[in-house]
Amino acid sequence: MSECEHRPIYSKYLALLILFISSISIPLTSSAALTTKTTTTKQRINLQLKWKHAFQFAGYYAALEKGFYQQAGLDVQILEHNGIQAPVDVLMEGDADFAITGSDVLVSRTQGKPVVALAAIFQHSPYALIVLESSKITRFEDLKGKKIMLNNGYQDAILNASFKRAGIEKQYTQVENSFNLNDLITGKVDAFSAYVTDQGFRLKERGYDYKYLLPTQFGVDFYGDVLTTSEAMIKERPDIVEAFREASIKGWEYALNHHEEIIKLILEKYNTQELTHRHLDYEANAMREFIQPLLVNIGYMHYERWNHIKNIFIETGIIQPDSSIKGLIYQSDHQHSEFYRIIKENWPILLLILLLSISLLFMLIISHMRRAIDKKTIEIKSQEENYKRIFNRAPLGIWVMNNEQSTIEVNQKMTEILGYTEEEFLGKSPYEMVDEENTQIIKTQLERIPVTDHRYYEAAFKHKKGHNIPLRINGMSLRNNAYDLIASLAFVEDVSHEKQMRDQIEQSELQLRTLIDAEPACVNTFDRELRFLTINKSGLEMLGADSFNSIIHADITQIIDEEYRQPFTDVANRVLQGENGKLIFKITAFNGKKIWMESHFVPLRDNSHKINQILAVTHDVTERIKLEQEAYTEKAFLQSVIDGISDSVMVINVDYTVRLINAAASRNKVSSNSN
Repeated sequence: MSECEHRPIYSKYLALLILFISSISIPLTSSAALTTKTTTTKQRINLQLKWKHAFQFAGYYAALEKGFYQQAGLDVQILEHNGIQAPVDVLMEGDADFAITGSDVLVSRTQGKPVVALAAIFQHSPYALIVLESSKITRFEDLKGKKIMLNNGYQDAILNASFKRAGIEKQYTQVENSFNLNDLITGKVDAFSAYVTDQGFRLKERGYDYKYLLPTQFGVDFYGDVLTTSEAMIKERPDIVEAFREASIKGWEYALNHHEEIIKLILEKYNTQELTHRHLDYEANAMREFIQPLLVNIGYMHYERWNHIKNIFIETGIIQPDSSIKGLIYQSDHQHSEFYRIIKENWPILLLILLLSISLLFMLIISHMRRAIDKKTIEIKSQEENYKRIFNRAPLGIWVMNNEQSTIEVNQKMTEILGYTEEEFLGKSPYEMVDEENTQIIKTQLERIPVTDHRYYEAAFKHKKGHNIPLRINGMSLRNNAYDLIASLAFVEDVSHEKQMRDQIEQSELQLRTLIDAEPACVNTFDRELRFLTINKSGLEMLGADSFNSIIHADITQIIDEEYRQPFTDVANRVLQGENGKLIFKITAFNGKKIWMESHFVPLRDNSHKINQILAVTHDVTERIKLEQEAYTEKAFLQSVIDGISDSVMVINVDYTVRLINAAASRNKVSSNSN
């Protein structure tokens, strides 16, 4: 029988099945409709944030402003952290229905507080230590004997566990957290507890290179920004809890897919920290690595991860070994209970539908199985060809390695970058393609593969012809559903041209700095608060300062004599409005020396043409002022001498102009004019 002859028979079976299911599903639909509740009054909900407004909470702003909470029947108020109460305490006192906490919510649970984790927005905590590149600190072990700024209590358990595993527990000096990065810049501390999504940007904006020390280096991996509620809320208002959770996750999905729109929203309505667009954009991009929306569903939590976090808290002595986390993870039973109710009330009909469906579809499955297999085979082959075509046409090099760190696949761009054929790549380890200088970089990054999901670094690899090629590498760990590592993938970019440009820029900057340092005048810049930003060597000597670090961010007006402070401030304000300025004033230098200075000021604009700095070129005019004062004194003395002579006396310059005239001569002149 031909395929065309089969179709009428199968069509009849399908038509009968659809008709039957439609007819018996009417009571099911009606029954379900009776249990549906319509909410006409919006439920008032308070959400307590764990810190000040930033892109860190973008999903909740999106859920509120795009109407997701409203569609769920919720009237939500987002509460910014007051800097005093912990979010869990606000939740327990009833001032909030939901709160954003960290993995320390587990500690609260073991202490008997009835809190429940609804969703982990950050799959990996962005909490780390930040150090200046100039400190030469590259790993936790280097912090032995150093000063580290940390929080008190169990908030820093993730860092304390890293210290313990690095073998430096209690071998450093803890400094109470001031939340002021200047303490790191000025050397008050050697390391600073920070968010990877924030403090690095602030340092870079101020011209400092930095490095993060990540706890994941030692397998210490916490959740971050956990949406939390109370057991009472779940028990008394389960529908509200489920609706709020779903709307919040929907808000996060929107925020990550429309981050530019949400940045503008934050700048307009939530920018209490006065963050810039660049800062929020940096935060949004940095957060993706920790939320990992492409790898897992937003909010995903796993019992084994929470058990791992519990063991870290036990290891650091924060909780007891017999502590239980039972009830910590939210389990939604609303949909399950409704599903079981429908089954219980209608099981005979459902069973009949099931048996009939199996009977009717069994014939179709057998008849079409071979054709489906053939079609699937063609589709798989086509997908493989499409994958290979996309893989080889990618603008970046793609390098895939197995768990033994041997190459199993590269694309065409990768072969072009390093000159090897695909066959020459296969089976090779990256160690075989780097020189001794870059071996340590590769070793460090490859050792991170089992404990991190994302790596970003630069290293030089040997081209087949023997010369080095600088590469920028974005590495990812590929894992199965059990979180076991199955392979590693790297996107590779040749940055030879970029490195050459950077080298040229650095050379130009060095030449400019050499010229400025050779200038005998003081050349420096101020910010809008008249604090030093830069100064050349001549300027340091002129101001009597030992080093730039001793005056960094110092207020220039503090060394200006009081009678000249207001004139200086007035000139600076005019320059910040776009004018040029000039002023002669007197200062008391940092070494106590009194100096007369003459400064010329011009405004400096950023890329958006906004004036945010002042350039000043200043000369020491102390000797000039001294000579002028001596000349004035001499002139006054000579005037007093000739005024004592009764005869008319005039002092004539070489050009026959009158320099001085005494009182007698002046009277005679007046008398002569009157006659």
